[in-house]
Amino acid sequence: MRRILFITLSILLAAGTVSAQKAQKAPKADNEQAEQKRPDGKAHAMEQAKRYVELFALDEKQAAKFTEMYHSYNKILHSIRLQYRHERPAEGVEPTDEQVEKRMLDQFAQSRAILDVREEYYKHFRTILTAKQVQKIFEDEKFRRDEMRGPRPNHRPSGRPEHRPEDAPQSRQNRPALAR
Repeated sequence: MRRILFITLSILLAAGTVSAQKAQKAPKADNEQAEQKRPDGKAHAMEQAKRYVELFALDEKQAAKFTEMYHSYNKILHSIRLQYRHERPAEGVEPTDEQVEKRMLDQFAQSRAILDVREEYYKHFRTILTAKQVQKIFEDEKFRRDEMRGPRPNHRPSGRPEHRPEDAPQSRQNRPALAR
């Protein structure tokens, strides 16, 4: 009797150990899948460029030139954003006046640099695309940036009422970035 009880107990302990090990390995596999699904910056820019090529119905020569140009444009914007990146202060820590002033001046410099790049690449894009198509690229860029920022609590929309999301016609709300 003791022998049967001992064998049964051993089997239960071994089964519990095996299932615990599987449970520990499962989240790691999920994390690996999540990392694989998330494209790097270059892959994302190329994917976006491909969408624009299809949307604007560019031929092969124009598509190759546009894709290279669009990738270069995104690479420069990314480097500017990295250049002016700041660490966020810890929660509950009040930044000093000097830190706030430096951050504000850096934001102005970053905005100027991005504006200069956008203006320069507007001219480059115009060699391939129409003005409306370039405008579409810049609008989609702003839309994606605002989406990544997420909803802002206690934010009251400004501007003309017809441009406010809550006052917009149903067809303007929740439409995808490229389907505008």
